[in-house]
Amino acid sequence: MSGIPNWVEQAQHAILVSPDRSPRDQDARPRHASRRRSSQQRHRVNTSTSQPPSRPPSRPPSRPSSSSPRPPPHALRQYSRGKPAPFASFTPLSQPVFIPREWKCARTAAIRVKDVPPGAKLQDLHDLFSEHGHISYLELDEDRPDISDRGRRALVRFEPPPLSTDFLGRGVCKLRIALVDHWLPLETVDPKREDRKERAIKTQLGNTCPQTLYVFPSSLYFGILVQPAVFMRKQSVQTLSSDSLLRLEFDFKRMRLVIKFSLHYQRESSGFRRQNEHYKLHIKFGVIKELCRTMVGEEHRQALVMTLRDPPVAYRKKDVSKTFGEDRLTWSENDLWERVVDISPGLDVRRNPVSLAENHQYIDLGRWLTYWIELDQQSTRVWDQVQQHLLDWNLRTKLTVFPEPLPNKKPKVWDLLDDRYGHSIQHVPSQSWNNDFSLLAAPPRISLPFDVRYQLEVCISQGIINEHNIDRPFLEKLMEFLGKDRARLILEYAADQYAGKRIFDPMELFNDNAALSYFPTSFMIPNHCARVRRVTITPTRIYFSTPCVEPTNRVIRQWKNAQDYFIRIQFTDEVLEGRIRSGEAELPLFLRAYRVLEKGVAMGPWHWKFLAFGNSQIREAGAFMFCEQSELTCDMMRAWMGRFSHIKVIAKYAARLGQCFSTTRLVPGIPAPRIVTIPDVEKDGFCFTDGVGKISPLLAKIVAHDWSIDPPPSAYQFRMGGCKGVLVTWPDVKGMEVHIRKSQEKFVAEFNGLEVIRCSQSSTATLNRQIIAVLSSLGVPDQVFVDMMEQQLSDFNAAMEDKQKATAILRTFIDENHMTPIIAEMLAYGFMESHEPFVRTLLQLWRSWSIKTLKEKARLNVEKSAFVLGCVDETGTLKGHMKVIEGWKEVPSEKLPQIFLQIPDDVNGGYKAITGTCVVGRNPSLHPGDIRVVEAVDVPALRHLRDVVVFPLTGDRDVPSMCSGGDLDGDDFFVIWDPLLIPKERSHPPMINEPVVGKELATEPTVNNLITFFVLYMKYNNLPLIAHAHLATADAEMEGVKSPKCLELATLHSMAVDYVKTGVPAEFPRRLDPKTWPHFMEKNKHTYHSATALGKLYDMVKRETFDMKENYELPFDNRILKHTKCRALRDETLTKARRIKSQYDTAMRRVMCQLEIATEFEVWTAFVMSKPRVGSDYKLQDNVGRESSALKQHFKDQCKKEAGGDLLSFVSAMYRVTYEEVRIALYEAKQPHVRPDGSLGTRRITPKTMPLVSFPWLFWDKLGELARTGAILQRRLDDGSEDMDLLSDVPLVSQRRRGRHNASGSSDFMDEHGDPLSYTRTSDGKVIHYGQILNLFSHDDEDSDERDNARDRNSSSEESPPGSHSTKSASNLSPVAEEDLLTFESPPISPVVTPASLEVDLLGPTPTLTKAELAIGLAGPVATTYTPLPTDEETGIRCGHSNRASHLSDPQPPTKETSSADEGLLLDIYSASPPRAGGSGLASAAGSDVPVKGGPPIWVEQVMRMGHRIPTPPLDTIHPLDTIAIPNVVGVPQSESPLTGTVTASAIHDPFVSPRPAAAAYAIGGDVGGYVGGAGGAGPVDKGLIMGLGGGMKKEDDEKSDEEVEEVELEIDEDPLAVRFAQMAAL
Repeated sequence: MSGIPNWVEQAQHAILVSPDRSPRDQDARPRHASRRRSSQQRHRVNTSTSQPPSRPPSRPPSRPSSSSPRPPPHALRQYSRGKPAPFASFTPLSQPVFIPREWKCARTAAIRVKDVPPGAKLQDLHDLFSEHGHISYLELDEDRPDISDRGRRALVRFEPPPLSTDFLGRGVCKLRIALVDHWLPLETVDPKREDRKERAIKTQLGNTCPQTLYVFPSSLYFGILVQPAVFMRKQSVQTLSSDSLLRLEFDFKRMRLVIKFSLHYQRESSGFRRQNEHYKLHIKFGVIKELCRTMVGEEHRQALVMTLRDPPVAYRKKDVSKTFGEDRLTWSENDLWERVVDISPGLDVRRNPVSLAENHQYIDLGRWLTYWIELDQQSTRVWDQVQQHLLDWNLRTKLTVFPEPLPNKKPKVWDLLDDRYGHSIQHVPSQSWNNDFSLLAAPPRISLPFDVRYQLEVCISQGIINEHNIDRPFLEKLMEFLGKDRARLILEYAADQYAGKRIFDPMELFNDNAALSYFPTSFMIPNHCARVRRVTITPTRIYFSTPCVEPTNRVIRQWKNAQDYFIRIQFTDEVLEGRIRSGEAELPLFLRAYRVLEKGVAMGPWHWKFLAFGNSQIREAGAFMFCEQSELTCDMMRAWMGRFSHIKVIAKYAARLGQCFSTTRLVPGIPAPRIVTIPDVEKDGFCFTDGVGKISPLLAKIVAHDWSIDPPPSAYQFRMGGCKGVLVTWPDVKGMEVHIRKSQEKFVAEFNGLEVIRCSQSSTATLNRQIIAVLSSLGVPDQVFVDMMEQQLSDFNAAMEDKQKATAILRTFIDENHMTPIIAEMLAYGFMESHEPFVRTLLQLWRSWSIKTLKEKARLNVEKSAFVLGCVDETGTLKGHMKVIEGWKEVPSEKLPQIFLQIPDDVNGGYKAITGTCVVGRNPSLHPGDIRVVEAVDVPALRHLRDVVVFPLTGDRDVPSMCSGGDLDGDDFFVIWDPLLIPKERSHPPMINEPVVGKELATEPTVNNLITFFVLYMKYNNLPLIAHAHLATADAEMEGVKSPKCLELATLHSMAVDYVKTGVPAEFPRRLDPKTWPHFMEKNKHTYHSATALGKLYDMVKRETFDMKENYELPFDNRILKHTKCRALRDETLTKARRIKSQYDTAMRRVMCQLEIATEFEVWTAFVMSKPRVGSDYKLQDNVGRESSALKQHFKDQCKKEAGGDLLSFVSAMYRVTYEEVRIALYEAKQPHVRPDGSLGTRRITPKTMPLVSFPWLFWDKLGELARTGAILQRRLDDGSEDMDLLSDVPLVSQRRRGRHNASGSSDFMDEHGDPLSYTRTSDGKVIHYGQILNLFSHDDEDSDERDNARDRNSSSEESPPGSHSTKSASNLSPVAEEDLLTFESPPISPVVTPASLEVDLLGPTPTLTKAELAIGLAGPVATTYTPLPTDEETGIRCGHSNRASHLSDPQPPTKETSSADEGLLLDIYSASPPRAGGSGLASAAGSDVPVKGGPPIWVEQVMRMGHRIPTPPLDTIHPLDTIAIPNVVGVPQSESPLTGTVTASAIHDPFVSPRPAAAAYAIGGDVGGYVGGAGGAGPVDKGLIMGLGGGMKKEDDEKSDEEVEEVELEIDEDPLAVRFAQMAAL
């Protein structure tokens, strides 16, 4: 007899009903919906059988009773696990597997494999089943002895389902392991509902679309835009074969585009073997900047032009055999792809430093951000569906004019610049070689000074100026402005004002008065600050940043003369990806980081090399580099830092170097204090004084005076030579002494000046998710946390209306930067009642930030708490911890360890000592023993210590080390004395921290050792993974943080925290990786709804956004404004205030850009609403607070210097100039203008477009004094006791007059107080107020909200969303958005848009150009309305003049925004066109034959700029009646047949330019339809002609008024290109 006995197959089904499962196994399911059992239940295995395997019962029962003999499944397991059996070589009998009906109709299909033998691995299963179909996922049970009786199982998922199911016919499969065949039972898995094919999803607008759509283009070109509508191809890819298809996958569920392609090349190292490499690019929808559609060539090829804001994420396909690890239990198709930082197959790019000038990549993913995608007929039909669905993600496809792609050209800028080493400047005249002899030689190179070259590379690296747009004339012109740093300031202006935009013609910078007068910051920098250059390294790009003023460190202070040659680098992933994650999958990113650190960063002749890094910097993947000089090298600087020869552990060596890079303030006037060495107090291996020393009261007063703190604090975190830690004021320390312990001495240094990091202060403690989880496990009821949340939500809502409630909360819950007491003082000055916009915004921000932290972190404020520095009781009075009480649940108060805490008394004033039972701990706390219950006592001998927690010097073990392994060298501790938060279990045993010893080197550490450690730390830093796993496991396990898994994770977390000091990484085993996640962690998959305290708290809070746009409309405080009149402010004071405010605004915007923070209010308060892209939220508030404090102090000192002795008058002027700028911006916002999409409307009021308002609030206390005295003055005026005329020489305006605009472009209008506000608006849209250029609206601000929303939607789809990063679209020098291209939009789906005749006017009276605007050549878009087909009566309009005039009926513009239906009737006409294909440079508009419109459809929406702006003569040289030469936009031969329809051109009336009374002028330019000023040229035309357009023009005599406007009618004729656009329009 051959084959397997019948019972073998029947036993497969018997196992499913657990025939030998014990009663204990039936209780193995979790008892709680949100928890799982702490460990696997051990199943009983019957090792004996009553019958031999060859003689089984013929028909075992399907559900055997307890009395029936056990069936032989164990014998089956013996056979299936490879153990010897009589039937080991038998073949199974046929028994088909049941296949559900939906199996083949689903998107994916899965089978379950049973009784997998112990030696089997994932690769064995993949090799077994890959021949039957495409495997997308594998999962295998862990191979361990306590596996259940059912044996190991595996899951195999196919995508799509296999075409043939023959391999399932028998129900078993054969797997050979170690030369032994194993027959494994199979069964199908019912497909999930979401796995159905053609799965549809709901968009954000409620529409339905497929999850994925595929487009197969014919070719793909990577390149750049050299002009707004001119594409230069750099590299191309095509479909190579059937398995190397070029494919675009639009994944609407994940909101991303995936481009897959293959490259075919020959690898030299393998003997020129031909090889294919497969790549894919992940592009989130938020990264897509623009989608354009065009037709090129005589064959009318369809093409897409896609421009990205940021580089994509690139992957390369690996060999499948290299994707299976030894201990892996899961595998997915994503494991086949590895990250790549460049696409340069067969090239070694790791030999040279990183620089912008390198050009070795086959495809430069970082800078070639425009893709030209050519479509065939089939892919075009699919694209029509895609572009319709993309509208729901605010991605519109525009029909645009593009010539044929330009061939690849090498940029000239790197050959023009002098790359010789040295800093000498070669002034090269513009025509120095323009003679007969010099023409024979190559032109000399241009050598720019260091600061100018650096700032130029800032603009290039950030995409503001493309390297292909830089030529010799620009560099020579830049050399002419070297005097007084003007060249650098011009480039700084471009970097600051056009961040995220594009300047296609850099030469226009030299014609920009704002750039020529730009003066961003003062050169008076505090001693503790410096201008620091930052460089960000991503996988594909390098970004240089404009230097920012920030607090400095010891090294930069030592070499202040060379501080310009320091850079601070930081490694991040791409913009929307955030930090670089640890793990093997990111190996190419780590190799790039190693290359940068090893080879350095190059910029022409300057070469930065690795120097060192601080402890906080390495956690954020940052380090310092230095550009070595002949007399100063990195080795010399490291030798100066200290003597480190005794340190052999590389991590400790790096930490000691890092002490010199701590952000500190040197105490002036004290070269080195007198140092006295005192011993440490140790017992049983525990140090009770680890990191704490003493400082004399006299020296403490000196430090406090330098920090402007009174009274002097009790403790200071410091650095002094090789010493670190905390110094505490003690009366027994005399003179200028400092007492240092051995635990504080780390190394010996030459420099021994006293440097202070921070001073002790008290703030309110807050709970977080980790602490709540620990307290909950220790016995604190969940209802306590729920009640706290309800109370705080109620208080935050009431605080917005109730001043007393708000003040009480602000003074009770004090943040780390002590901003809440300042806001409370502002409310006390009456700013809440006056609805002061700045104070109102701070109050809203505080509430939004508090609610955000409640939602995301459960950050509950504890009223009875303090968050303070720790120190030790030098008197030995306090009683310490006793080991005997560990494990006691009930501990009497007299046996608890004691602490001393003295904090401010808000009720009675002064300070009060806390007494009673307390909870003490530090962040993070993951172990149940990390939170200690102590007894607070009042000790008179310690009352001189304030705002610190004093720990005992006695006991069996020091208390700080029991709190998450803390010490006293600068750790902060929270102390809580709220009885509701005291846990029932008072003395859980603390974690036993086994000392970890790092590996010692045989020799002294080298620079290469430092670099290697830095990169390995990036790779193996598993701290975020461990913390997330601990939080999820604690929520799921019945025992919470006491479960064995959580205890193991807590130990790993402690190792991961110390990794930076020990060099020993914490290896994160995959068995501890949670399979499911609680819903409050906001993971994208495998989530469940948690019923624990954290889940309840999360559900109680509704997510809110910080929206303060309406606050700009609030009035400024009238008390201060009236006081400014009474103080008779001089023009000189106002001028100084305006100048310093301009510098302050620039510095503030730089900090916002550097820290990636959206508003100035978040920087000012450190209440940041966005998450940091790199680093943790824990230190974010502290870091932002430090940067904000330095910025405020710098400008406060500058204002005090300028104010002289009258600071109140200067603060009053600061408030006045800020008020004027905001009123001007609000007035400008209400003026009608043409948006980038061609619509007519008003501007949006957003923080990006409005002036900064925080400047006067540097002196918030002085503003409060002004408000109080202003209120007193108002009362005296009301009762007649004071006369305003006697108090001020500023005349009061009794009545309000309407604003007027004069011909010079200036404007006078009244504010709400009746005071005139004057400013000037230039031709390019800039607003000048008393000589200061206001950074107000730009055209691309109109759609910035939509772009940010798109980014937020993309980032919210990720598990670890990055912090917000604000980027803007590209534009020409004039702030015009990326819509500045000839654009045709899809017809709006709305029945409202039905313009049947010329009389239809959806926008009301059509505003048109004024004469003065026409004379100066209006810079920017000109709105035009499309006119339908002409009737017979209107035929004369085409050849004659228009009899229709348009006026603004009311000079005050409407505030209602234009509807989307109206926007479809607007068209933008610009002043030039793109170059012809094959032509050199930019062709003139007249020669480009680009038509204005493409055919009859009315949805033609926009024509965008294609070249240079119209030259604008100086305003003072133009008379409104003069004629100027303006080039043609459209020139068409008379022989061409005209297209039906006309275009009526008009523009918004400029409210700041009023034409002089003028007589009628006549149009010139030749015959109708010909060129103006001659064919193919641009002749002088009258100011009534708009941009030199040919065709009939008409001028009419109108009333002589300020609202005089003029309409110009344009004639459009047909040419071949116009016919093509008509065809495109028909699409």
